[in-house]
Amino acid sequence: MQYNINWSAENTLDLMSPDGTFVRAFRESAVLANYAGGSDSAYPGFQDAITATIDRSFYDAEWPYPHVYGNEYNRIFEFTELAADKVQIIACAVQPHSFPMTPIPKPEVPGNGNVTAYRLIYQRQGTSPPSNQQGNREVPYASVFGDWKAIEYDSNIDIDTPEAVTPCLTANYKFHYTHSPEPGWPESPQPLA
Repeated sequence: MQYNINWSAENTLDLMSPDGTFVRAFRESAVLANYAGGSDSAYPGFQDAITATIDRSFYDAEWPYPHVYGNEYNRIFEFTELAADKVQIIACAVQPHSFPMTPIPKPEVPGNGNVTAYRLIYQRQGTSPPSNQQGNREVPYASVFGDWKAIEYDSNIDIDTPEAVTPCLTANYKFHYTHSPEPGWPESPQPLA
């Protein structure tokens, strides 16, 4: 599987904050688990970071895609504190060239693919995820979820206006072909906050 996930969150969420770490790790784990055919294939700590209220059918499906190739571009366009310890994010994802069986050695064109919007609601309780998570690794070395829990995840939501996902189709964000994830993960375990 050669599938990189890149992020943008201009003016909504600091991707280097504990919230940014949790959101990135959750989404990337859910995508990985979906393509690999089960949540046991996700990042370390993912199983402990999801509550019983999460619909696991999305990433415990019986249809793995072991030869996925490409990039997924995510942009967080809404970050809302619902309560003192509860947060909602809404983001869009562009998945150009998600399923070819062999690599395509040409640049991808932003917006040339599947565009979806998704919602994640999570609870901030206990130890926070680590901050400043970036590097060349495609997956975290160890769990980066802290004690926080995802309590609701909808991988394909209807949005109020089609214009809301327009930023996922523009070149103003770092949506371009790369051979590594952006911002990626550190080469060694990092202390929790």
